[in-house]
Amino acid sequence: MNLGWKKRYMTLVENSKLSTCEGPFLSMISDNELMIENHNGIVNYFPEEILINTKEFFIKISGEELFIESLTRESINIMGKIKTVDFERI
Repeated sequence: MNLGWKKRYMTLVENSKLSTCEGPFLSMISDNELMIENHNGIVNYFPEEILINTKEFFIKISGEELFIESLTRESINIMGKIKTVDFERI
């Protein structure tokens, strides 16, 4: 049995982890949780609206009782009742 495909697949997966993506990556778990990776900081922070800066645009999260659960240089995890996620050119 030829297992060469498995080695090629694992190499591809490892190389994809090393590549850098300059744009943001959003993961919305439900209407209660949103994670944004590769951001440039917070512009505005209110319970009804959070504005996040990225390299080319702003990400505006609107909702109710929004709060930042965690914040690192790489990612922001936002919780609360998320109603909309909009993208606005800088």
